[in-house]
Order: sequence, then structure tokens, then C-alpha cells
Amino acid sequence: MKKIITILIVVLSVLYPVLVFVFLYFLKTPVRVLSIFIIIVAAGIFLSFTSRNKGTKKNLIDIRQIITPILLLTAGLLCLLTNKIFFLKLYSVFLCAIFLFLFGSTLFFEPTMIFRFATLADKSIIGSSYEEKVKNYCRNITIIWCLFFILNGTLSTLTAFSQNIFKITEEQADKIWTIYNGAISYILMGLLFAVEYLVRIIYDRHLIKTEPLSKLRLFSRKESHILCISKTDKTKKTWCDFLSETECLRNKYASTSDKQIILGKLNEWDFLINLCAVIQSKNIPVIDFSNSSTPEIDLTGIKKHSNDIPQIQSETAKIIIHQDENIKQTTLFEIEETINSIIKTNGNKLVLQKNPSTLIQNDAEKFLENLLLHFTLGLKFYSHRSDR
Repeated sequence: MKKIITILIVVLSVLYPVLVFVFLYFLKTPVRVLSIFIIIVAAGIFLSFTSRNKGTKKNLIDIRQIITPILLLTAGLLCLLTNKIFFLKLYSVFLCAIFLFLFGSTLFFEPTMIFRFATLADKSIIGSSYEEKVKNYCRNITIIWCLFFILNGTLSTLTAFSQNIFKITEEQADKIWTIYNGAISYILMGLLFAVEYLVRIIYDRHLIKTEPLSKLRLFSRKESHILCISKTDKTKKTWCDFLSETECLRNKYASTSDKQIILGKLNEWDFLINLCAVIQSKNIPVIDFSNSSTPEIDLTGIKKHSNDIPQIQSETAKIIIHQDENIKQTTLFEIEETINSIIKTNGNKLVLQKNPSTLIQNDAEKFLENLLLHFTLGLKFYSHRSDR
């Protein structure tokens, strides 16, 4: 029932000017009869929304749901009392004023309306490194929509008073009001939405979304976000796979007595999840590509990840690298600082990269930096051997 009423409200809001014109000038419906019909419809919608709140702990009414029925009810009552169609025309004006208030008020009481829509669609924005940039962008878009509602409301007002302003007949004034409020205003709104959508895609493509290993959150990426593609069978590994597989490995490594875990030459995906799991379990990864004793852990049939991701202290997270008979001890913090420098220099170029990257494993330290660079930026990379 809720969906039917919601659809009815949308249809009424969009087709309202056209329906009024059809009833009055094609069906020759008397003004008071039309106003009674509008009152009945508005009252029915209003009662359906308010009645659904009875018996609940919080007897609250969502004001957004009853804006349309209240406006229709008011317009219908005024029209019934005065027998003038003028009050039905003011519906579009008041609707613009309400949207202007709703959007405009969030410029002073943040978050802005567009930012709220954005975070509903993508939860990874909250707490991310690019949250402030998205906030600023959404604030500008909210201002643009406020300007549109001002313009649209002004033009709606002019069409409502067009008979007196332009000294035309009542029927001509009604046609002008119908054409603008029932067609042109929606075309303008659609064009604005389309342009904003295209700008948003371009902006999003150039936005550097860093999610370093030390700052991982459950919603750092969308679960469907692809991180890795197998070179052999084109199997794709997503953010959901990463969370599930690292959790499984983390539980295994947390129970081991050996605090130093050797990571030999694995395929790129297995290396990533093992590295992350070892660090998250507060063990020390020892990267030695000449060693083949990396523990084999069965990841088949693993369950979906939980909601917990352990926090990593990057300054104390040690990493040991064996390279050309030399042993280097570093920290995750130092590696991520190097990655940040690369991003500052080439970040804009890297985020525009479309094709998955091939990561060379000749140099263990460079391979580690390159792998974590791709992980931090969410860039796709190839896995060159069969994934588990």
C-alpha cells in the first residue's frame, strides 16, 4: 500500500498542472467540483500516511511525506471557498518554496541535502580521505539547486499571475501556466539533473580516493568494487572477497605461535590478503621471494565477513624484507609515506587508469610499494597465477 501511495503522489506532483487543465477545459469540470475531488484525494493520502503511525512507539509523522497532500488540501479548500482556479495554480509556487527551504536550510545546518543523498548511495564517503572534497562539491551543487528553485518558483509565480501581468485572456493564461509548470519546468529540471550527473562522473573519476591499509573501514569500498582480475581465467576479486578472505586468514594467523610469517613468491592476490591478514593479526610479515615456505591455508567455502576490522598502528606495524641477501626492517607507516608521495605527484594520472596493471615481482620492496599503491587507490591489478 505504501508503494502505491508513493507512486500516486509522484504522479500527482508531476502531472498536476496537466490534470487541472484537462479537467477544466477538456472535460468542462466546474471549479468547485474539481476542488472537491482534489480535497478528497489529498485527505485520503494524508490519512493513509498518518494512520500508519498509530500503535508505534514513536507516533511521528515524516513531514516530507505529507507536503503534497497538505498543499493539495489547502489549494482545494481555497478554490472551493472562492470558486477561483487561481489558488490551484499556486501549488507549484509553494512546492518550489518548500524545496528551496529544505535544500537551503541544509546550507546552514549541515550536512547539505546533496551530501545526504550522496552518502545514502555510497556509505564509503563517510570517514574517507576525500570526505571534505565531496562535502565541498555537494555544497556547490546544493547552491545550484537552490538557485534553480528560486528561478523556477519565480517563473511559476509569473505564469500564475500571467492574466493580469500580460493582459491576456483567462484561457491563454491557463495554457501558459500548464505548458510551463507541466512541461518546461520538468524539462529544465531534467536538464539540470543530467548535466550535474555528467559533471559528477567526471569529478568522481578525477577524485583521488585513498584508502590505505592502516585506515581500513568496512565501507572503504563498495562490496562490488573490483580489486584484482586473474590473468588466466579472468576471475574477479572484489572488496567483499578481500574482507572475507583476510578475516579468515587473520583468524588463522592470530592463533599461531610464530610471530614472524614468511611470505614467499605468491600470486598478487594471495600476497595481498596474506600481507594484510598478518599485519592485522599483529604478526610480522617477512617478505622473502627466494623462500617457498608460505603457509597454505584453505579459503574455500568461507563465510561472509563480519562487521569488525581491526585497527592497525602503522608506526609499530613492522615489515621485514629480504632482498639480494640483505635484510631490511621497515614499518607500514614508512611504506605508506612513500605511497603518499607517489600519489601527490602522479595521483591524478593514476586514478584515470582504466586497464588492470601488471605488477613486477623482481624487486620485493618495489613490488610491495606498488601493490599497496594500487590497493590504496582502489586500482585493479592482475593476478598471474591461479587464484585459490
